[in-house]
Amino acid sequence: MTVMAAVLFAGPIIPPAIVAMVPVVLAIVGNLGEKTVRWRMLSIPLGLLTLGLVLVNLSGLAEALGGMSIRVVVGIAISVGAVLLWTVFALTNRTALAARPTMDARMWTAMMMIGGAVEIMVFMPLAASTGLLNLTKIGIRWHDFAPVLLGSFILAVIGSIAGSWAWTIAAKRIPVGLAGQLIVTETVFATFFGLIATHRWPTWPEALGVISIVCGVVSALKVLQTPSSFKQVSAKEAVDMHAPASQAKSPH
Repeated sequence: MTVMAAVLFAGPIIPPAIVAMVPVVLAIVGNLGEKTVRWRMLSIPLGLLTLGLVLVNLSGLAEALGGMSIRVVVGIAISVGAVLLWTVFALTNRTALAARPTMDARMWTAMMMIGGAVEIMVFMPLAASTGLLNLTKIGIRWHDFAPVLLGSFILAVIGSIAGSWAWTIAAKRIPVGLAGQLIVTETVFATFFGLIATHRWPTWPEALGVISIVCGVVSALKVLQTPSSFKQVSAKEAVDMHAPASQAKSPH
């Protein structure tokens, strides 16, 4: 919802570029909280991912920022809010899963989908009051809208349900600081799909950006396979990390 609002204010270029920084922000904030991966081992993947994201979005951002206005500034602020919300969700989700180690990933995914459905139900009255649901009245015929509706359904099944299930499994098995870096591959896929849709080859910055992102993901995977990348946590520290605040401190 925040991304949609950001696009309405700032256009289709700036918000996706800002939201694309979620993996980098999540990697930094996640490792600040968990402190499980050595920063020295994270520096190369983070550097490559950041460089790649900047290069992929460079031309679009330069063009979009050329028409800076109060409306665009509001869109940028909403985009930053979207990044913060995504980061809070990922960290909260990780904490909740850590407190429930026996939770089945399919059950957890189903609960998230139910939560999303409740949010949609809350949003429906607002959408109805603003006329967003009156497709026929704003010139969109149902038979023309059917392909969009079908595409949305497929995206919901593959992107939301299957994606959430995969994220739940990853969140239970690897640190958030590394899991966040791996989801940057969505930017690569989005770039490829965008090039196919516009029937063109990538520019040199876009091509170098994709290569940099892929190298960053490969570096992150290498960190996962290197035992020395992870800090050793004592048994007492492990208990303190997962214990409630009221139990972690001694009454004395």
